Amino acid sequence: MGGYTALAISGGIPVAIPDKTSGQSIEEITVPYDNRICSLILLAPACGWFNYKDSLNRVNVPILLLTAEKDHLSDILCTSVIENHTNVVHKTVTNAGHHSFQSPFPSHMKSIDFLPSQDPAGFDREKYQVILSAEIQSFLSGIYH
Repeated sequence: MGGYTALAISGGIPVAIPDKTSGQSIEEITVPYDNRICSLILLAPACGWFNYKDSLNRVNVPILLLTAEKDHLSDILCTSVIENHTNVVHKTVTNAGHHSFQSPFPSHMKSIDFLPSQDPAGFDREKYQVILSAEIQSFLSGIYH
């Protein structure tokens, strides 16, 4: 839920969809804006609450959007809402799953029953952390040079 939170506090206007509201209508969710936010790094964000017209119009910061090719949790439509926004760098990580952006878990925590510890076959989370770090550093260096 970090992507949702980051978008909301940086000016996004999330909405509750009709089947989740008492009035069965789209309702804006009030979230305080934090003007200290200078950029966003969104990793496989959950952002379906922003799939409505003008929801991201007030978000005016550079965004690095990294999505996972084999993400079974984040919504593709949501990604298109963000990537069509101004000042967005979007990259899809080949063969990555939704949780592949997280730091590697110790071997005693890796289990098929613990989804955050799992990646698609052939994805090397340890090696990807080096790439991820470099991509984030490059993005931030380009903004704050």
